[in-house]
Amino acid sequence: MSGGRHLRGVLHRGRVDEDEGDGGGGATRARSLGVLGLALVIISAMDSIRNLPTTATFGLACVFFYFLAVAAYLVPVAFTSAELATTFPGDGGVYSWVKEAFGQRWGFLAVWCDWSENIVWFPTVLVFLATTTAYVVDPSLADDKVFLVAVMLIIFWGTTLAAFAGAVSSARWTGVLVTVGTAVPTTLVIALGAWWLISDRPSQIPFEAGGLVPEWEGLASLVYVASIVVAFAGMEIGGYYARNTRRPERTYPLAVLAASTVVAALSILGSLAIAIVVPKTDISLSGGVMQALTRFFDQLGIGAIEKPIGVLIIVGVIGGLSAWAVGPALGMQSVAEEGGLAPFWARKNRRGAPVAVLLIQTVLGTLLSLLLLLVNSVNTYYWMLTALVAQTFIVMYLLMYASVIHLRRTQPDAVRPFRIPGGDVGLYGIVGLGVLGAVFTFVLGFVPANHLSVEATGLYVAVMLFGILAVCVTPFLLHRNTPDDAPPPAVAGTGEPSPAR
Repeated sequence: MSGGRHLRGVLHRGRVDEDEGDGGGGATRARSLGVLGLALVIISAMDSIRNLPTTATFGLACVFFYFLAVAAYLVPVAFTSAELATTFPGDGGVYSWVKEAFGQRWGFLAVWCDWSENIVWFPTVLVFLATTTAYVVDPSLADDKVFLVAVMLIIFWGTTLAAFAGAVSSARWTGVLVTVGTAVPTTLVIALGAWWLISDRPSQIPFEAGGLVPEWEGLASLVYVASIVVAFAGMEIGGYYARNTRRPERTYPLAVLAASTVVAALSILGSLAIAIVVPKTDISLSGGVMQALTRFFDQLGIGAIEKPIGVLIIVGVIGGLSAWAVGPALGMQSVAEEGGLAPFWARKNRRGAPVAVLLIQTVLGTLLSLLLLLVNSVNTYYWMLTALVAQTFIVMYLLMYASVIHLRRTQPDAVRPFRIPGGDVGLYGIVGLGVLGAVFTFVLGFVPANHLSVEATGLYVAVMLFGILAVCVTPFLLHRNTPDDAPPPAVAGTGEPSPAR
């Protein structure tokens, strides 16, 4: 389980472009992906270790929520993106798919959501990095908001400067950093959790069958379900690769099943390992991993290795942050180059870095990071941003679901190497389940967690409502009308847009 959600931009783009531009030979290699290869690609696109503390608050009931998320989120997203990507194999991803169905303006909303959630997501990653840095330097600094913000801004602007210099173009090294910096610590946390139980040490959660059923304390007891959506975000990356696999109609479902099983298993075990040693009320949403490791290492008498492990986590997450900083920015730059945004958005330097978009997202991310100084609790700050990220993702996925159904109806003869199985029943069943899960998660985003220090439910709802409205309304204000704002008829039997586009 790597932290590769962040790689969905540069890393995966780099691999596809590099292979396809190899005089044909690379394309052949790209098309040789089997079940294992595609499953590894999907696994690398999932978030992981950063979200374990949040799901650990569910205790044993996280098993129930993870399985529910696989059925109502992972499978619908994966199958939908696979059909869209193999039928309309352009480079624009969700932008191209939604534009094909509903026109450029709605396609822009989709890619805007992808970019906007990235901006909101940055501070959650940065506060995780800053908290981990505090544990490496001095654990008492984990609650010092001035220290946390200072570290957040240093890392954030350093990452942006690296992007200007083209330092993130080496996708392979970024992938190595992310994999080593997340897979190794996650595996270590799980192994230590198993050791804790085997050695008959006291567990903070009871391992009883009844614990699998979440305690009902109103909707507030379910709000952290949204964190699983964020943790699983990236499953749709498999759709970009489905057209480059052998027999995608068979390989893709098996790869999705394998990736879902691995990611869910590691997420469940990692969450339980934290819940075993850290009391629910003490779990820090941003520092829970280091809390657990500290307790494990203290019991083993090897506290000295806590700092090296913390450094490993920091390096891995920074590697992913560097790659993810560029991916959606390139998408926004592409929209500007098509005329959908003011020319300023298309500015790039001699290395091809989208400098204008990078500056905009860094300034906005900085403002969100500074908000940490104004809130009473780091947990409150972390959770509100995580919930807003999930809601923004949901808007993008709802557009994907609507697109796959609309295109099935308007372009029934398009060649679809991969189709959501089961005919119309399968299409509406799987997509419908995804829509229900998405809407439910979206609504939960407006419910404050009852143990967080949110002074008033009304204030929380107002902040979340303002955030999602700002995300959804802004693209319609910024978008410029272009000749292809409406989807043209497709060339019969190909699924390709007419030459007029």
